[in-house]
Amino acid sequence: MRALAEEAGSLGSVSQHALPPQVVTGGIRSILRRRLDRVSPQARTTLRKMAVAGRHLDLLLLHHFEPHVEPWLSGCAEAAVLDVHEQRWRFAHDKLREALVEEVSVADRKRLHLEVARAMEQLYPDPAAQATSLAYHYREAGMDAEAVQYGVLAGEQALAQGALKEAAALLRPLIAVIDRLPNPSLLLWSRAHRLLGQALFGLYETKECVAICEKALQRLQPASWGQTDSLGQTLSLLRLVGEHALHQVAPSSVRIEKASDARALLQEQLLILLACGETYAYLGRPADLLRAIISSNEVARTIEDLPQQAFTTAVAAFLLEFSPLRALSEAYLQQAQRLVKQAAHPLAEAQVCRIGGVATMNHGHVAEGAAMLMRAAALFQALGNDFMLLFSLGQAAFGHLMLGHTAEADRIHQEIATIALRGRHRHSYVYHHAVAGFHSARRGHHEQVRTELMEMYSGKERHTDPLVSASMNGALVNACLRMDDLQEALRFAHETMSVLPENPTGFIYFVALSAALDAYLTVWESRPALLDQHATEKLHHGLSLLRRYSASMLLARPQSLLLESRVAALRGQLPLAQSKAESALSLATKYRMPYETALAHEQLGRLVGRSGVRSASGGRVPEARSAAATDHLLAAITQLRKFGDHWRADRINQSL
Repeated sequence: MRALAEEAGSLGSVSQHALPPQVVTGGIRSILRRRLDRVSPQARTTLRKMAVAGRHLDLLLLHHFEPHVEPWLSGCAEAAVLDVHEQRWRFAHDKLREALVEEVSVADRKRLHLEVARAMEQLYPDPAAQATSLAYHYREAGMDAEAVQYGVLAGEQALAQGALKEAAALLRPLIAVIDRLPNPSLLLWSRAHRLLGQALFGLYETKECVAICEKALQRLQPASWGQTDSLGQTLSLLRLVGEHALHQVAPSSVRIEKASDARALLQEQLLILLACGETYAYLGRPADLLRAIISSNEVARTIEDLPQQAFTTAVAAFLLEFSPLRALSEAYLQQAQRLVKQAAHPLAEAQVCRIGGVATMNHGHVAEGAAMLMRAAALFQALGNDFMLLFSLGQAAFGHLMLGHTAEADRIHQEIATIALRGRHRHSYVYHHAVAGFHSARRGHHEQVRTELMEMYSGKERHTDPLVSASMNGALVNACLRMDDLQEALRFAHETMSVLPENPTGFIYFVALSAALDAYLTVWESRPALLDQHATEKLHHGLSLLRRYSASMLLARPQSLLLESRVAALRGQLPLAQSKAESALSLATKYRMPYETALAHEQLGRLVGRSGVRSASGGRVPEARSAAATDHLLAAITQLRKFGDHWRADRINQSL
C-alpha cells in the first residue's frame, strides 16, 4: 500500500489511479528496488549484513559493522527501508530484507553469514545464549562442524524449556549433517541422537524415537545392541541378565570393564538407554525394555551413579516379575532399597518408591501400593518432575478405584488433567482420560465417556502408542456394551486386540484385554450370530493372552477366572464354571477388590440358579438353588451400588 501511495503521490489518491502495470505483472520487485536504491552504496553494504542477520536489527551487531550508526539509521528510515516497531528497529517489510539477500551471490551470502556468526561469537559474552542464531548462520555459511555444535546446544535449550517441536525441528536435520562429518566428536554425536530421541518421545513419535536411540546404541554398545536378528538379540539379553544377576549376588565374580570413554560419553549412553527403555515400555516390548534397563544399570555402576543404579535396579526387579526369571525379582528389589539409602538422593527415593508401589499392588497389596505411589507423587512434585508425578498419580488412582475409593480416584484424576494440560503433556492427558473412562462408564456415564473418547480418538495416539490405543479402545468397548451397541463394541474390541503385546508391561493392558473379551463373550451369550470367524479367532487369541497375563499379575487373576467361568458356562461345563467363579470370589475378597467381588457374586448367582448348590458329597441340591442364587445376586447389587455402578445393579435387580 505504501508503494502504491508513492506511485500515486498520496495515500488518498490511490483509488483515483489505475494499478501500475508492474504491480499486476509482479513488478513489486521493481518498487522494492527503487526504495532500496535510495540508500547510499556505502550504507547498503552494512544493510546487506543486517539483512542476513534477520528482520529485527541487533544493535550490538550494527555497532560492530557500522561506524556511524545514527546517520545510517536515519538514512535507511528516510528511504522507508527501516522503521521502529515496539521500540525495536526492523526492516519495514520482510520483502525488503529478502530482496537485499537475493541480490548477493551464493558465495558472498555464505561469507556474510560467516561474518555475522564470527561477530556474534566475539560480541556476546555468552555465545551459548545465541545458539539458535549461531547454528543457523554457520549452517548457511557451510560450516557444518560449528553448525552442529551450536545446533545441538540450541536443541538442548529448547528441550529444557519444553519446546519439543522446536527441539525436534532443530535436531532432525543435524543428524544427517553430523553423520557426514569426517571426524565428528562421538560425545556430540551421541548427545544429538539422545536429545532428538527425548524430544520425539515427548511428541509421542515412538517409532522414530526407537529408531534414533537404537542407531546410537548400535554404535555405542555393539556387543549388546549390534544384533539385529531375533536369536542374536535373545542371546545378548540372556548374557546381559546372567552377568548382571551374578554381579548382584557376588559382585566380585564379574569383572566390570572400565570404558576408555570419558565420563560424559557414558552419561550420554545412560540417558539414551533410559529414553529407549521408556519408549519400549509404551510400545509393549518387555524383552527390549529389560535389556535397556539392565544395560543402563551396567553403565550407571561404571560411572558410580547411585541414583540411577537404584532406579534401574528397581525397574529390573519389577520387569523380572513378568519373565521366567521371577525368582531374581526379590533380590533386585532389596538391592535397590540398599542403593537408595546409600545414594541419599530424593530422585532415587522417588523412583524406587514408585516402582515399589506398582510392584506391591501387583502382589495383591493394593492399599499399601497406592500409599507408596502417593508418597512417590509427593516427592516428584517437590522435585518439579511432572512426567513422573503424572505416572505416580495415575497408578495411585487406579489402586483407589480397585479398592472402591471412587471419590479419591476422581480427585486424583482431576489433578492429573490439570497438571497434564498445564504442562502440555498430551499423552498423559489422553491416557489417563481413557483409564478414567473405564470407571466413569461403570458409574453410568457411558454416553459421556463414549462421546469424549471418540472426540480424542482421531488423534495420532490411536496409531502410534499401543498403551494409549489399548486404554482408549478398551474404554470405548466398555461404554458401547453398556449402550447395548454390540457391533461397535466388537469393532473396538478388534482394535484393542490388534495393539495388545504378547507380554504385558502394565496392568492397563490386562484391563483392556478384559474389556475386549467381555465384548466377545457378551455377543456369544446374547447374539451369537454376530460372532463370525474373525471374532472367534480374536476371542481364542484373547483367551491365550489372558492365561499369559494372569500368570504374572496377581490382581488380574480374579477377573481372569471370571472370564474363564463364562467361557466354561457357554460350553456347558457348569461345574467347572462354578468352581472358577468361586475361586474368583475367594481371591477378590482376599485382595480387597470390591468390584471384582461383586462380579463374582453376580456370576455365581447366575450359575447357581442354573445348576443348584453343591452338597458336602459333591452332588447338587436343586431346592436350595433359588435362595442361594438370590443371596449371591443381592450381594452383587449391594457391592455394585457402593461402587457407584447403578446401571449394572439395576440390570441384576430386574432379573430378580
